[in-house]
Amino acid sequence: MSTTSSRESPTKLYNPALELAKWLTTQTARRQLFWERQDFLLSAKLPDATTIQFLTYSESPRSQAWNQFTVHDASGRKLLRATPDATSSNDSPLLVAIDALFKAIAECSSAMSETQPAHW
Repeated sequence: MSTTSSRESPTKLYNPALELAKWLTTQTARRQLFWERQDFLLSAKLPDATTIQFLTYSESPRSQAWNQFTVHDASGRKLLRATPDATSSNDSPLLVAIDALFKAIAECSSAMSETQPAHW
């Protein structure tokens, strides 16, 4: 006869958006994902034609703020949209992961030479 304890911890729920943000951060830090800047837009494309984009507050490659993050599939359908909440501490796991991704992009861009401002 098998019994389960009422003290067992609940199963963690899988969050694909959170896992995607973490994976993108790892790929960016390894310089295996290339980002392009056009004015206020940072974008990258995955091999399956999925597009990842940040809308930023500044045209500068070293911009420290983003105001929208989106992921679109190959047909252009929006899969994910996130915006930081100015009224809270932005401590949701997804927003924290997206912010870490944005910071990884900034770190990679600052490590690049000024002669290559468009790709990093």
